[in-house]
Amino acid sequence: MAWICVRGDASLRIQIIAIMMTSFVAGYLITVTSRFTDIVIIALGRNCKEAVALVTGGASGLGKATVQHLLKHGFKVAMLDLPSSNGAFLSKLINRDCLYVPTNITLDEEVKNGMSKIKDKFGHLNAVINCAGISFNCKTFSFNKGNMSQKSSVKSDLKKVLAVNVVGTFNVIRHALDLIAQNERDESKCRGVVINTSSFSSFEPQFGQASF
Repeated sequence: MAWICVRGDASLRIQIIAIMMTSFVAGYLITVTSRFTDIVIIALGRNCKEAVALVTGGASGLGKATVQHLLKHGFKVAMLDLPSSNGAFLSKLINRDCLYVPTNITLDEEVKNGMSKIKDKFGHLNAVINCAGISFNCKTFSFNKGNMSQKSSVKSDLKKVLAVNVVGTFNVIRHALDLIAQNERDESKCRGVVINTSSFSSFEPQFGQASF
């Protein structure tokens, strides 16, 4: 599932589109990232070689696949991921059009620093694709063990999930809009694109996925 919000004029008029895929199938990452890229291209309506996209969680999984797919289609890409990630190695391995900024998206100053680095290297920002997210495995209740949510770690784990998946995503969007707002409106009055992703577990959770 992904929500695509097209940034319009100064009134913050937002168009929301939903993408749903019913199951995990072979080529899942390719299919999803292809859709992301197609939507960004259509929404921006411009030459991809002039466009700059920001991908959070870009050093692994869906984020990494998104980075690679965007670069393949001519985008310049900035990826934000944790300092402990493989981001630095990947950015050097891929090509010069890829910038890695070690960032904990739950920390406001680090996100602001990331946007500053993007501005310094590329000069502008056209698209944001939020792929960063975490989860933890724990049952809320077990008939054998009773209420599992009484464990001290469950609450702290849930707070971490909300900090990254909700607050962190919000941090990235609000700071990215400062850059996107500087873009000239195109013929469709669009300044940029924001794509927020979420897990299928939000709709079809498995046993032990208490955070969903």
